[in-house]
Amino acid sequence: MEDSMEHVFDSRLNNPKVSVIMPVYNCEAFLDESINTFLSQTLRVSELICIDDGSTDNSINILNHYKQRYPERIEIIKQDNQGPGPARNAGIKKANGDFIYFLDSDDAIPKETTLERLYNCAVTHKVLIAGGSITHAYETEDISSFADLEHFEGLQFTGEGYVNYNSYQFDFAYYRFIYSRRLIVENNILFPSYLRYEDPPFFVTAMLRAGIFYAIPDVTYRHRACYRDLKWSSRQVIDLISGISDVAYLACENNLEKLFHLNLFRLSEYNKVIETALLENPNGEVFAALLKFKERLASFKSIT
Repeated sequence: MEDSMEHVFDSRLNNPKVSVIMPVYNCEAFLDESINTFLSQTLRVSELICIDDGSTDNSINILNHYKQRYPERIEIIKQDNQGPGPARNAGIKKANGDFIYFLDSDDAIPKETTLERLYNCAVTHKVLIAGGSITHAYETEDISSFADLEHFEGLQFTGEGYVNYNSYQFDFAYYRFIYSRRLIVENNILFPSYLRYEDPPFFVTAMLRAGIFYAIPDVTYRHRACYRDLKWSSRQVIDLISGISDVAYLACENNLEKLFHLNLFRLSEYNKVIETALLENPNGEVFAALLKFKERLASFKSIT
């Protein structure tokens, strides 16, 4: 294992160790906090790539303010609104770091040492992916324990060590990991242009390519939850079905039965959303997406 991965850690003194990729869309209320959790990191050799995805609020002015103050550490990409997947893909193409960490503009890096801890773990243990646990931030408190949530136990690690993805078979919260940029670029692992559920296909594909990762019990990502109502368009429901279909197909291709059934559970969680969309979508596109999902998996009878 060590010999095959040695090339990933070639010394590049003039380049950042970690590139933090942040898609930004109308998030002025939380943008200062999010950026400052990057700027406070003890891993100083890092860069922040902000992709303004057609914001209509004050987000771009906030980004420009930080760019003027930290021109060597912050890059800004402006594009018309395309969604979080294409925004992150633009950041990947711009990134120079040995590793990539993804940060949404309403979330936060939990500790000043988070990036340094992840980077040192990846390099020391010679892995392409390293990650930890996640906490959900609400208005009054942080919720770190998910032990009582069915099908979400993979959000936390209780110990430290190598993990084989074939044993892990989980699909959520990709942003608590760092990823070798070379792994992502050389395998052309990009986010689909879905408006919902675009990150699990990326996460599972990267994990399958890496094979193993290094896990730590530390909280490595702080997700801001439940501060706005989520409204679903027909396009978003179709993209949700497509994303779940992608992961289920990957599970079938790689004989990952646990992951496959986990995604059937994910689909059932959105029953009400899908049923509403079926009623409100007279041209049948939502039904067609469900039918495509069923047909796509039909050839994998051994696992389904």
